[in-house]
Amino acid sequence: MVASRAAGLAPPVDSLYPQLDDDLGLRQQAEFARPLGFFGKSAIHPRQLGTIHDVFTPSADELAWAQTVLEAFAAAGGNAVKLPDGEFVDVPVADRARRLLEFAGRRLACTPDGVAPSPLLYAHSRQMLADDITFHVS
Repeated sequence: MVASRAAGLAPPVDSLYPQLDDDLGLRQQAEFARPLGFFGKSAIHPRQLGTIHDVFTPSADELAWAQTVLEAFAAAGGNAVKLPDGEFVDVPVADRARRLLEFAGRRLACTPDGVAPSPLLYAHSRQMLADDITFHVS
């Protein structure tokens, strides 16, 4: 994690969870990885996708937070600002909010039904490849 950020790279994707019949274990592992800064999780079977989508797709509350942060930061002329709830917003926080909204917008624009899939999901299964479904890092 630290090496990717220091090199200016996107956050890494967490490794796969090999137990196909353990949805709870997959969810727990993904929920542990996301706050550490992982941006997605590898999957080895399509049945894992729903859980991974649930965990790594930004929630409506996260998107609202990001919008609030960027509006306050812009209103402060790009200077550090304190939000009404007491949160301190500086350049790194504003950058995180911007990336979150950019990601959500890119993913939404890439889907025919307008439903955003999860971040940077690598699906390593023959079924996914046969269906020619691919998620790309951007």
